[in-house]
Amino acid sequence: MESIAASLGATKGSFYWHFRNREALVRAALELWQERATDAVVAELAAIDDPVARLRAVLAVAFEDDEGGRAHAALLASTDDAVVGPVVRQATQRRLAFLVELFVDFGMPPAEATHRARLGYGAYIGWYSLQRAAPEHAPADERDAYVAHVMHTLTAAAAD
Repeated sequence: MESIAASLGATKGSFYWHFRNREALVRAALELWQERATDAVVAELAAIDDPVARLRAVLAVAFEDDEGGRAHAALLASTDDAVVGPVVRQATQRRLAFLVELFVDFGMPPAEATHRARLGYGAYIGWYSLQRAAPEHAPADERDAYVAHVMHTLTAAAAD
């Protein structure tokens, strides 16, 4: 709490005015993250009728926020935490369900749509995990080419 308060120019006591303890602060932050980074994004993107345009928008939103992507990768590394884990799992399930539905809208059978959803989500998580662990393998100046390759791979005709 002290380091968070100091970085915001606040006192530790002011946090306890709003949050009972550190866990309450973490829960509130996770709820806000889920609302902004999953629920609101899914609602906005679901309104796009054309599945190709929707996938392009998904990738644009996912890869435009490097700080958010790295934060998500960090949250994934904390899924063993009793507070963090359930929220991250719920957000991941919601995101994957949205992606599966998107690929079904492409006309893919559910099994193929599920594989494409996992591949796409894995490409996102992988990029930001690399930025954290080995940034030389995920340089910012190569992101657009990577996203274009992901788009091409995800929309390629299903293999027989």
